[in-house]
Amino acid sequence: MDKKLNILHLINSLEPGGAENLLLNQIQFFDKSKFNIHLGYIKGPPPSIKLKNHIKVYDFSNKGNFSIKCFNEIKKCISTNDIKILHTHLIHSTIIGKFVSFFTANIILVATRHHAYESKSK
Repeated sequence: MDKKLNILHLINSLEPGGAENLLLNQIQFFDKSKFNIHLGYIKGPPPSIKLKNHIKVYDFSNKGNFSIKCFNEIKKCISTNDIKILHTHLIHSTIIGKFVSFFTANIILVATRHHAYESKSK
């Protein structure tokens, strides 16, 4: 029996950018003896870098475009893969993840903003 923790990382897209690059690089260092890493995106093309074989990638877009159907596809992915943690990255994925979590039993939602706020006060 597989005792690994199943995690789905959900991000807006995998096109080059700060949050995207950070996520793509970071997930490759998770301990594969403890975690099954799943990576999903809701729009755009597949990742441009080669990921390690133990990382499963899901395209929840509709031919690269956002589709409302992604909600059901994400729920199905969570159920099929016994996902315990849904880790969202960036605001659009977080909104979708929050909505999906309302209709998914026993899921832990973790959201990362990837945004630095600088005050304009002197």
